Amino acid sequence: MKRTFRKLAAAVLAVALCLGFVPGKPVETQAAENIIVNGNFDDPNNLEVWNGGNHNGGATVTCEVSDTPIGPDKIMTYGKITNRTSNYNGFAFDVAGLVEDGAVYKYSFWVMLDPEDYKDAPEAQRTVEISPHMRVNGTDSYSQGVGGTTRQVLEPGVWTQFTGTFSPSWNGGNLEVLALRFLEQGESYGSGPGVKGTYYLTGVELYLPDQKPKLVQTNIVDLKNAVNKKLNGNGEFIVGTGLTQDTLSDIEELGLITKHFNAVTIGNELKPDAMFGYASANPRTETVTFNGEELLVPVLDYSRAERCLNYILKWNSQNPKDIIKVRGHVLVWHSQTPEWFFHENYSLAKPLVSAETMSKRLEWYIATMAEHFTGPDSKYAGMFYAWDVVNEAVSDSSGTYRSDNENSMWWKVYQSNEFILQAFRFANKYMPADVDLYYNDYNECSVKKSAGIAQLLRDVKAAEGTRIDGMGMQEHNKTMSSPMANDFEKAVRTYAEIVDQIQITEWDVKNSQSFIPTDKGLENEYLKQADYYHSFYEVIQKLRAEGINISGMTFWGVIDTRSWLQDKSTVGGGADGLSIQHPLLFDGGYQAKPAFWAFADESRFQKMVNPTPTPTIKPTEAPTPTPEPTTEPTIAPSATPVPTEAPVVDEPEELGFFGRIWQSIKDFWNNLWN
Repeated sequence: MKRTFRKLAAAVLAVALCLGFVPGKPVETQAAENIIVNGNFDDPNNLEVWNGGNHNGGATVTCEVSDTPIGPDKIMTYGKITNRTSNYNGFAFDVAGLVEDGAVYKYSFWVMLDPEDYKDAPEAQRTVEISPHMRVNGTDSYSQGVGGTTRQVLEPGVWTQFTGTFSPSWNGGNLEVLALRFLEQGESYGSGPGVKGTYYLTGVELYLPDQKPKLVQTNIVDLKNAVNKKLNGNGEFIVGTGLTQDTLSDIEELGLITKHFNAVTIGNELKPDAMFGYASANPRTETVTFNGEELLVPVLDYSRAERCLNYILKWNSQNPKDIIKVRGHVLVWHSQTPEWFFHENYSLAKPLVSAETMSKRLEWYIATMAEHFTGPDSKYAGMFYAWDVVNEAVSDSSGTYRSDNENSMWWKVYQSNEFILQAFRFANKYMPADVDLYYNDYNECSVKKSAGIAQLLRDVKAAEGTRIDGMGMQEHNKTMSSPMANDFEKAVRTYAEIVDQIQITEWDVKNSQSFIPTDKGLENEYLKQADYYHSFYEVIQKLRAEGINISGMTFWGVIDTRSWLQDKSTVGGGADGLSIQHPLLFDGGYQAKPAFWAFADESRFQKMVNPTPTPTIKPTEAPTPTPEPTTEPTIAPSATPVPTEAPVVDEPEELGFFGRIWQSIKDFWNNLWN
């Protein structure tokens, strides 16, 4: 009977396995649904969907069959567009009514340029991009909401993949058109010459990904909470990081931000060049009435900044007990401010304007930024906790104000520090009182430069009508040998005698000079970096205990691989781009480094940098026989480890497919007999 039952059970199990049922295995979820219809162009009877927003312009779109598989999914069909009469004729799919306002989608597609039509074309005429066209309440906008691989120069005859995210936002308006355009549009974004040739498209996908980060460690302490507990910050101590629109394409990195940080600094999108639409020359202008007179001004482009802010706004609305604050960065800076802003009619061919005219432009700019982002009618009202009013206005070499000899167009127009005083005067006039106003600079621990910065702070405080609340110490640390923690302490004490608040605003640490790029070298570098970070953290704890108001620290990025130090940059604190840097708290795999634990758990950090050596047990002589042996034999004890706190346990590794089957068979069999 038992043997027959076993055979029957085995047969039932075999049938279940053949049918795809494994006891104890979770039901597989289906792949995310693709919003794009006919994305592989395998349905020639449904090509009208590829004229979204009437962007074909009369060009012909056909379905073709490939001789060889395309991409890892081995797609065998694709779309072909011919008879283009305009650079703007291309594939377009209207997703209005199919996507949600503010949601984050992933996209993917493959493109190839015709090898004959484009074989002699210059790079500028072999560039393909994804560029949405949105019409809301009758107003058109372009290229908004996309991140990732949005634009590439293609080699003719080679299929190339694009991937990234799309986060459309129309703020509840009347969305009339939202056409995803896949364009080869020639030079100067379609206004210059172009081939207008044949090109091909396939594998177009747009879908809502799983919003839960896949790689982020969810079972470790939240950095912001650990730091606030240690510093008695009561949740008010800023533990921030940098955020740019590129970050919005990385759901895992966003998961780290929302878990570990209570504030973000918008890295680039609030700087003047971004607000002016990155116009290198001949910006769009308009005439406004300001302070009772007409003033010609550049047209501001809020789209890039709002993509970042809308994400934070949505997070805050959904997580009212875990909100993320925002630091505005930056209003006045000699870098990333286009030179035409200082010329008559905003033309490089014309002379520089007078200081009086420049002050009108400066006041208009600060007033407009303040109203749009912090005003009582702004949807972002209450989100900003601080704003960097002036950035890097002191010279490294001289220790005094940066002059026009050091690329400061501000000084070239004013020939004095008046633009700095005006900036803080206007910021005080137009920013809400609960938005703290900061001066921000790098290399701020050097003796020579710190003296110049201190003079700037005093000059601003002494001027009529100004307000300055804090000093932003960027702490782009050079080599782990300069500055040292004691240099940092001296600088903080200097600035704290003048302003009420001190914050570290752009913290990162370059590789040490002794770093060897091997596995062992990287392990040692991580520990050295953690120790260096921690030495500064000890100073912060010490000074706060004395009553010095160090109110926050912001790391300039989240994961190493996305740090600005991986690229060449000539601005203050930048890198040469020749070596891979490891400057932040998380590695490229979203894992916490020892530097993370230097802030999040100091006892765990100490065990990393000062591991307890394994005790050496000396051999003993033969024991003296015991007259009365114990009931049970005594086993020689092993070395007793130093007690530790409960370790953070990683989630168990998921079994593979066959492992799950084998485990299910064992579970089924055990249950059968029990």
